[in-house]
Amino acid sequence: MILVRVCFGTNERMLSKLMRWLTRSNVTHVWLEYECLVWSGIWAAHVTERGAIKEHHIHVRSKYRVCEVFEPLVELTGVISMGGLIGVAGYDYRNAIWNGLLFLLYRFTKWHWLYKFTLRRMCKLTCSEFVAWIFKASDLKHTEQLEPELTMVGDLAKFCKNSDEFRRVEESSW
Repeated sequence: MILVRVCFGTNERMLSKLMRWLTRSNVTHVWLEYECLVWSGIWAAHVTERGAIKEHHIHVRSKYRVCEVFEPLVELTGVISMGGLIGVAGYDYRNAIWNGLLFLLYRFTKWHWLYKFTLRRMCKLTCSEFVAWIFKASDLKHTEQLEPELTMVGDLAKFCKNSDEFRRVEESSW
């Protein structure tokens, strides 16, 4: 079983502050940390402006203040199937901006019909889409209703908090 952790964080950049306000969440980025036997040490898989990448976890933690860390109590088998996206899928700015605007409009109007105008495409990803697809591919409970393209980072944090398949861990326990 591969030891994986789901980490949520934020930083003080203006975009992160705007995202926290828009989504009413204290987190703006999600990544997976795992122990790599080949390269040794702890690595992170996530989506950045450069696309889906893996890098040493120290680099990610230097950019994002860690807010919460969860350890799955079941194997995230979807990690294996999503490995093909590393280095291939770019960051989905168009999806993030368009769906963010629709989400903002929905927040004030509660018009459910706005969902039919959301963009849904797999050729590019956001960080929350990347992790949501891994959760779905792992057949976790309650992911059948999860729509990765519409899932925000805060939604994933709530999912982990409320799921009996994850437990919150302390930073020092790795």
